[in-house]
Amino acid sequence: MRKVTSLNRDLTTPSACGRHPFKKLKGNFSRNLFRFSSLTVLRSYGLTLLLLLTFCMAYGQTGTNELPYSWEKDRIDLKLNSIPVVNLPNLDLEALAKEDLINDGSGTPYRFGYSHEVSLTLNNSGVWQTTSDGGRLWCLRIYSPDALSLNLLYNYFWLPEGAKFFLYSEDKKQSIGAFTSYNNKGDRSNIKGFATSFLFTKNIVLEYYEPADVEDNGIISISKIISGYRNIYDFGKKNRDWPIGTPPCFPEINCSAGYEWQTEKDAIALMVMGKYSCSGALLNNTANDGNPLFLTADHCFSEEDPESSQWVFYWNFEISSPDCDKIYIDNPITSKSTTGADILAKNEDTDFMLLQLTDDPANNGNVTVYYLGWDKRDVPSLYGACIHHPLGTPKKIATTVFELEIWPKTIDWKNPETGVVVATSLPYTHWSVIFTDGLVLPISSGSPFINQDKRVIGQLHGGGGWCWPDPNLFFFGRLDLSWGNGQTADTRLKDWLDPLNIDPPFIDGKPGCTKNLINQNITDNKTIKGCETLNVENVNILYSVKVNLNAEEVVNIYPNFHAAYGTKVHINIVGRADNIPLSNPYYSVVNQVIEDNSLPFFATNNTDNSKKNYDFFLSPNPNSGAFKIETNFPVTEVAHLKITNTLGVPVYETQTLVSNEIQLPNASAGLYFVVVVLNDGTLLNQKMMIQR
Repeated sequence: MRKVTSLNRDLTTPSACGRHPFKKLKGNFSRNLFRFSSLTVLRSYGLTLLLLLTFCMAYGQTGTNELPYSWEKDRIDLKLNSIPVVNLPNLDLEALAKEDLINDGSGTPYRFGYSHEVSLTLNNSGVWQTTSDGGRLWCLRIYSPDALSLNLLYNYFWLPEGAKFFLYSEDKKQSIGAFTSYNNKGDRSNIKGFATSFLFTKNIVLEYYEPADVEDNGIISISKIISGYRNIYDFGKKNRDWPIGTPPCFPEINCSAGYEWQTEKDAIALMVMGKYSCSGALLNNTANDGNPLFLTADHCFSEEDPESSQWVFYWNFEISSPDCDKIYIDNPITSKSTTGADILAKNEDTDFMLLQLTDDPANNGNVTVYYLGWDKRDVPSLYGACIHHPLGTPKKIATTVFELEIWPKTIDWKNPETGVVVATSLPYTHWSVIFTDGLVLPISSGSPFINQDKRVIGQLHGGGGWCWPDPNLFFFGRLDLSWGNGQTADTRLKDWLDPLNIDPPFIDGKPGCTKNLINQNITDNKTIKGCETLNVENVNILYSVKVNLNAEEVVNIYPNFHAAYGTKVHINIVGRADNIPLSNPYYSVVNQVIEDNSLPFFATNNTDNSKKNYDFFLSPNPNSGAFKIETNFPVTEVAHLKITNTLGVPVYETQTLVSNEIQLPNASAGLYFVVVVLNDGTLLNQKMMIQR
């Protein structure tokens, strides 16, 4: 039996910058702080491929980042008012506030949203329409009058090859998708659940496109709609109210307080479990193999949570350093999310939970990851930091210059309203921390404490207090006890963090690397750091960006690798970090990239044919669809001219430029790409904006 005593000070006292114990133990656990004909093998340590290719949309890991199917009007004429609406009831915000006041810190989960139980499928809701290619499109609208955000849980989710699923706000300012067959968690005989990330709006549209030639129809079944009503990050709200304290208590990770922790920050993620949230971090293991093991808090688990296959993890969610005075960012974070996890181990005594992520964030081309090292000795940290997502906001940091102590007393977790003890933690099971810069809050729970050697020694359980120099005290479950105190593998860490069974006292962290870059769109200049082998398949590189594909020994380019006009792909065999000689360094093209005899294809050794003294200009730009092309070379030198929209769909194309005046009367307002290929292979491109 656990002895219930009291701490020397009351941890439930409201504070200026932080309050509540973040709580837990038994009963309902709370989170109060939060896919050529020939094979070509080329041996090369630096090969630049200048790809002059037609555009073809491919797929992404969590979502491909392409625009919804119906937004291209040639495909279907979709009227918003023709789509049936599911109208959710108003939220009783006053009653919810009263419940939260009682529940926060009292042994029930920290809640940011209200869960509507629904049963919406492709068969019992929405409307089907035929598309121009003979396929069909299903659409449904959802309206929640009091929602700050909407996120959806699916009890069944399976898509056939070629199908695409999207969600977007009615004003088309936000969109998620496409989700494809690569997002299936099980096969059609064993269909699993799924979840989609936040849209910060009260009106959303669901859109499912199914090609005419599919063998099996898709299955989408929505079981819960979460209406976010409090403490939810809104990227469009520039003067966000903090319910506890002021922003100076919560330094941004990319500002001065976080400069020493820029490598380690990429291990941290915001974890959303239906209507609840926490923080957590990737950990390294003795095999050093990039297994996506994620440490968070045991009290972040509740029987009310959806299945772990429906948990969503948000990566690299942070504010850039020039914006240190902001407490918001202007863009949503959906492209840097992954979905699903398996629970490997958990133990309430030290409040840890270890997950294995089913979507590896290192294989998401938009995400940078790091695997934190750890220290399983009972040696106090001399100083250190906690990197976290308080209240679901962009990444923050709290630091201390004080040595940590093992807390020698029982910790009482109290209801903040009644003062009643609802749970206890045994003596000597937690590190105690006094932060000298920054604080933690709800949704910070599960975030790691990283010591002066940049190794994790525990994860956040709870505490309370004020901004320094006022007193604060926070508790982190001890990793050294979590290591082996459990009687079985599902109650301890060592079976998972030490697969080689070498029992080291500590290991260092390692940067993430990509094994499989599959089913994604790349829209910005980017370097992909591959592992020993980097497999690239079903990847689209858009908008004439520059991409480096780096691997230690092998880069495999598989079918359906496409790039927009002007894209430059540089493949680099960089060698092993441990200096072991390469046994067979090469890159291989396992299939033809594209068949298009009208355009040249260049594969040249470190030669950039696009950088010549030729140039052209568009006048005027922006324009209304009528403009001139002015060149500093004879127009007879033009071998090909093509204008595409941002989806890669051509709106104008010619191989003979008879006149330098071009008219695009049917082009919609928006951004376009004008690409000119000369007779000698030189490629030139410009962006153009049409305004109506």
